[in-house]
Amino acid sequence: MTTYAITTRPIADWFRKFNRGKEYRDHVRAFGFLLSPVVQPFGKPLGLAGKPFLLVAPYDKTQSAWATTTFVDTYTRADFKISTTKFDTQTARVRTYREIATKYLDHPDPRRLDANGLPCRRATSGLLGPRHVNAVDIEQIGKEANRVDETAAGLIQSTADIYTTYTAPSRDRWTQQILPVLRDIPAKDLVRETGLSSSALAESVAGRSEPHSANRRRLVAAAQRHAREHLRKHGAPIPRNKTALLHAYLALRAQQVERCCPCGKLLPSRNATYCGHACKQRAYRLRVARDGG
Repeated sequence: MTTYAITTRPIADWFRKFNRGKEYRDHVRAFGFLLSPVVQPFGKPLGLAGKPFLLVAPYDKTQSAWATTTFVDTYTRADFKISTTKFDTQTARVRTYREIATKYLDHPDPRRLDANGLPCRRATSGLLGPRHVNAVDIEQIGKEANRVDETAAGLIQSTADIYTTYTAPSRDRWTQQILPVLRDIPAKDLVRETGLSSSALAESVAGRSEPHSANRRRLVAAAQRHAREHLRKHGAPIPRNKTALLHAYLALRAQQVERCCPCGKLLPSRNATYCGHACKQRAYRLRVARDGG
């Protein structure tokens, strides 16, 4: 059984059924407390498997009364009982403190590594070490976003209700990660992959216009495909995280210094083959002489 504070209006609205017909002094009100049992993974009432389900009830510190307390599902507003041994159409099977404590003993910890440098899993034993993380993207959020327990319990049904994001222009993902990758893709390939017109692509890739959401998704997908193919071509690790994928591509690209074959100068762009017209003509003459034309 877990206890949470009633800190928002939507949570307080769950208790209208409990408050109906009672005097105000007996109401469950904002800034009071509620009870929410931890339901077994396969312990939902019959007919509710695979559906969102969260039981709540007014706070009661008398543990012996919990077994007979009527709980309300916040999604269907239906009444249910709880049991530690069975479940049926009107009863949910919940975990005991003993079951939770026992499960904690072999709980995997993705933040830790074992002696061989592998992630901590259920069967891992021995001294654990910290898992080092390379940050590839930084997003500033408000301090109210630390309501981890309430979110995990389902009391907060959308993270959009608690996250306030502050994006600095210098860290904008579109300009810092997406556009640099798109500029490496030949225009004709980008037109074929996205189905957008060359003029619209030119404006978007140059940063002169912001594509609408549907086109933006197409461009992001094209950038991710290009990054994945480039990393695979060069035998580099391919991150599963999409942000890390783009970061890995840009990091690898920064290490690859491409030079103009005939003269050895740096190329003006990733798509360029020659550094200028004179270099292109010189390469043509060398090719003609080599082929005996």
